[in-house]
Parts: sequence; C-alpha cells; structure tokens
Amino acid sequence: MYNGRTVRTPHGGSYGYPAENGSWKWKGVYSEVAAAVPEIGSSATGDPDEQAKLSRQFHTIHVGRLKAPEGVTGDSRGLVTCSSCHKTFDPVDRVTPRQTCAACHTSSATSATRDARFAADTVNCISCHVQHPFNTRRWSEFLTYEAAQRRHDAIVAKILDLSSQ
Repeated sequence: MYNGRTVRTPHGGSYGYPAENGSWKWKGVYSEVAAAVPEIGSSATGDPDEQAKLSRQFHTIHVGRLKAPEGVTGDSRGLVTCSSCHKTFDPVDRVTPRQTCAACHTSSATSATRDARFAADTVNCISCHVQHPFNTRRWSEFLTYEAAQRRHDAIVAKILDLSSQ
C-alpha cells in the first residue's frame, strides 16, 4: 500500500541493470530529472531509436560522473567506468551489472541519507526513485565534485525558471 492505494510489485520484484534479452526495460528519465542532470542533455547525439536513447541516458547518468563505491573498481581517478559494471563487451556482460547495482542503490545503517522507514542494506523505492528531482543532496556522496556542481547549477537555474513563471 502507498498513500492508501494498492501498488504492484515493481520491476518484477527485483532491481538492477534494466535490460532483458538485449532490450531496455527501463523507461528512461523524465524531463524534470533530465533538467537536474545536465550531462543527459549535453550527451544527446540524435539517437537512432528509442533503445539507443535509453542506453545513452542510463550510461550518461552513471559513467564518468560518479565515484566508484567501495567494492567497485573505478578508473585511475576513482570514477565509475564501463568496466566497473561490465566484465566483457563482446558479448556485453549483462549479469555483473545486476550484482554491482547494489553498491550504490542500497544504503547502510550508518548512511546519513538513509530513510529510517526502510531497512538498512536493502533496496527500496528511494534507492533509485527520487521524490523530488530538484533535491541537490540526492546521491551527492557518489557524485564527483564537478558533477555535483553542474547538478546544483542546473537545479538552481530550473528553480529560478519555475519561480519566474
């Protein structure tokens, strides 16, 4: 139950890399989230189809702008790279990403950002879904300084824009 309404079990009762049989099941980001993550708009390259757009959005959110968490190998700067999640590329490894998602998308008992309503070290709705996309603190522990600054600047600009309307 959520707000007095029955909701279905999302994502087939699991979470992780949102692709099945080579197709993206993830619906992508909506416009408010894209406004808060400026890298999404700046990486647009005229995607040839919806699957390419979803792949670009998903990977733009993660690669090169997030610090690799403990247990996940990053690049020489400590940032998430393709090989942080994929162990092979021909064919593309779609098993390991499902295992590595939990490194960021759960919160430990000692995390300052953990919602007390949810058990520690488990996946829950807010592990991935943000109630309000213009929250400047969301995932801040994983963002690089530069990515956090771009996110902050984009959010401030969006809030100013909404305020002037």
